[in-house]
Formats: sequence, structure tokens, C-alpha cells
Amino acid sequence: DIGEPTKVSTKTASCKDDTGVSNPPLSCAMVTVDLAKEGRNSTFARTRSTNEETGNSRVWGVDWGEETKSYKSGDRRLLLRTLPLSISSKESRKRADCHLWPKGTFVQLKIGDEIREHVVKITQRQQQHHEPKKWSGQSEALDLTPYVQNTDVPFDVKLCCREAVRRQEVQPYGIGAKVTKFFDDGSGKMRPFSGTVVNYDSKYKLYRIVYEDEDEEELTREEVSGILVTKSDHGSEDPPTVGSYAVWVGICEYVDADRLFDELTGKRVGNCVIPAQSLESVKQKAIESLKQQTISVVDSESDGDEARGNNSDCHVFSLHCPITKTVIDTPVRGRDCSHLQCFDLRNF
Repeated sequence: DIGEPTKVSTKTASCKDDTGVSNPPLSCAMVTVDLAKEGRNSTFARTRSTNEETGNSRVWGVDWGEETKSYKSGDRRLLLRTLPLSISSKESRKRADCHLWPKGTFVQLKIGDEIREHVVKITQRQQQHHEPKKWSGQSEALDLTPYVQNTDVPFDVKLCCREAVRRQEVQPYGIGAKVTKFFDDGSGKMRPFSGTVVNYDSKYKLYRIVYEDEDEEELTREEVSGILVTKSDHGSEDPPTVGSYAVWVGICEYVDADRLFDELTGKRVGNCVIPAQSLESVKQKAIESLKQQTISVVDSESDGDEARGNNSDCHVFSLHCPITKTVIDTPVRGRDCSHLQCFDLRNF
């Protein structure tokens, strides 16, 4: 509410106009990035992608302050990502852990003591519309490199969004939950009495407990929590927040498809090499995987005629990549994949 209304907007957020706030943000955060401090503590800050020493003007081997429309292998950029900290089991099955802007995100940069703040354009698939019902899809990481010219000056990343960070509603303990509590047994000695939750009063938020001696009492959630025999996720005292995100800022090096292929296949030194498997070991894994499906895997070289004579006992694997429908050159499968069909690594 200070100063002139913002007239510029990203494509994913509505802005304040002359009449006031049309779509006010529900969540805000600010992250301060001090590249000079990080650089002093990093041996990586003085290297290029080729591991050669660089001058101070190219800390981390980044072309600071320069825009680019396309990356080439070895380029380093300062990227910002937001990662959702709580997702449903359905979402975790649908997509990998990747960058995703909160809905309706608006980003501004304040560099050093500059009064003017930079409104940063962000891109998100299927969220290029001011209609909130159409906001969905993954995002492109935000390249901050063009906005940072002097790495000795800290800068603030300010984010606000329509998606609210809120704590999940605490669910009541289920009817039948077991508790145990110490009472006087009538002889002056304290002993544990087992009990059961038989009712929950949603108006007063009280649980009615009936004990083994048929005595009963009403307790609050906190009191029940202290005497529960077992605690389930359903009755967790600290459920995860919904809409919470981690903000990640880092120097990333672009690796093109050809270089990545060479690294994964061991033709070039890299961080990861896909382990090769022998034909016999693959056959054995296929047999073990298909045992419970009443399908036999046969060696076509030795038992080809027999296999063709009994199609019900055979499983045919296509030599065509399911991505491009061309012949597979480098067959691979995901480490956790349950299917046996392969795809071509270079196409992937």
C-alpha cells in the first residue's frame, strides 16, 4: 500500500490497479541472496565448466548480467526454483520432484540499495491466464542471471502468491481408539486402566472415554493424545502444512543431450554412469519377473521353433522405441520400473 500501484504484472498474477487490490496475495516471502559471502566459502566459485581458473569478473564462470535465448553445453546460470514441501500421494505418483510455482506467483527483485525493484517475468505451463481455475502445470525455472551484474551486492527475492500456506485441519481421533490411564484401584495403589474412545462432541471438541471398570470421562484432544496407546497418521498432532514451498537458488550448469548421453554411457567423464547388464542377467531378471504371470521367457536362438509353436507361453518385446517408434540403439529402463519393455536412451 506504499507508493504508486504496480502497473506491471507477470502472466501468472493479477496486480493492483487504481481502484485497489483486485486479487490480493495470500502468502508472501522474501529470500536474501549474498553471492559474495557464498563465493568466499566455495571452491567452485573460481572455476569454469572446463575446470579452468577464471577472473573475478566471472565468479562461478557465469556471464553475469547477460540474457540468453538458448543455452549451450557448459553454460552456467543463476536459477531460482520453488519446490512444494507437501504433496498428496496421487500427485507424487503423477510427477517427479520438480520446480512448481505456487498459484498466482508474483516475483520482484531488490538489488542492493536500489530504490527501484525489478518485476520479473515467470513462465508456467497452463498458467498463462488470469482465470485461477485454469492455473495448473509445471514451471520453467527462473533465470536470475540477467538481473545480477555485481556479485558483491546482496539482493532480495520477494515472492507473493494467491496460494495460501495453511495447516491441515486436525482430524479427530477415530471411534474405538485405545487409551490407557492410571487411576487409584480402590486400595490406594495406582494402576493403569484401559479405555476406548466411544464418542466425539464436535461442538465442544471433547472425547468421551469409557474405561474397563465402566467409569467414563470427557477429555480434550491434548489430554487424549497423552494417553493414546498408539498414534496413527490420522491423529497426528503436527500435520504437514498445505501450500508450503522451499525456495532454492543455485548455480546450475547446462548439459545438452549429446553430452549427457556420453556421460551416462561412460564415453565421457561425468557424475553418473548407467550400469550395463549382460544379456544373460537380463534374461534371468525377465524370467523372475514373469514367473507369477504364468509366462515363460525362452531363448529364441535355442528354442525358437518351440516358442513359435506355443504362443501362449511367449512374451514378445518390441525392438522399437515407444517414444519415437524407431529401432532402439541403446536400450534402457528406469531403475524402479516394473515393466520389461525398454526405450532408447538418446530419445529419452
